[in-house]
Amino acid sequence: QDLLVDGVSNVLQRFQLPGVLHHRGKKERLTLIAVNPDQELKSTSLWKKIIKGTYIKDNQFGILISHDTAKQFDINPGEKVIFNSGSSVFPLIVAGIYKTGINRFDNGIAFCPVSILPDQPEHWDCAVFLTPGTDTKTIIASYTQKGLNLSAMKTWEDLMPDLTQLIELNKISMGFVMVLVLGVVSFGTACAFAIFIISNIREYGIMKAMGVTPSETAILIFSEVILLNIIASFAGALAGLAAVLLAGK
Repeated sequence: QDLLVDGVSNVLQRFQLPGVLHHRGKKERLTLIAVNPDQELKSTSLWKKIIKGTYIKDNQFGILISHDTAKQFDINPGEKVIFNSGSSVFPLIVAGIYKTGINRFDNGIAFCPVSILPDQPEHWDCAVFLTPGTDTKTIIASYTQKGLNLSAMKTWEDLMPDLTQLIELNKISMGFVMVLVLGVVSFGTACAFAIFIISNIREYGIMKAMGVTPSETAILIFSEVILLNIIASFAGALAGLAAVLLAGK
């Protein structure tokens, strides 16, 4: 409740249990993160990354493991595993297998419902979700006024620098692509206008012989070019919008 200040849309409580996962003589050290499945569905998108099986459910001894872990154990949904946290040992059934493509999530962690833990750890972590447009500094200032210790608080940019770099790389790449595309289109458009003017050069000559001044001819050509641009831009925007809507769905 202390973390729910103005600008925060949701706060998810999580418990981390370092331990070892056992299955058919194989074992892997990982961190089991106990969560509230119903609350996680409202704010996170991990359930969209499930490639096999289903998402974990409350009060069911299920575990959600990564694709890399499943590959190492050669395991499928429905099979039984044993988790040893040092202080307790309990069986779990693989509910689903997920793959995010982000190294931080795909290696060394798994998820289970908090309701099945024999004993909840004394310390817990949380994920704080901000409403769109909220500045992180504003939230930190609100927490500081409440006297909360922020030494362990990190933004997603700090936690996942590889994702931050990927986003920046995408912006740079798209910038190059846009420059190339606009350059090619600009040359093509200039050629189209040149052909349009040259093909009508006889008509312009007749108009000049009839007394049309050079400035009036220039205004006429300029108006035609502007009109063609407006029509082309409108048609292109409609076609692009339709393509984006279809691709988005």
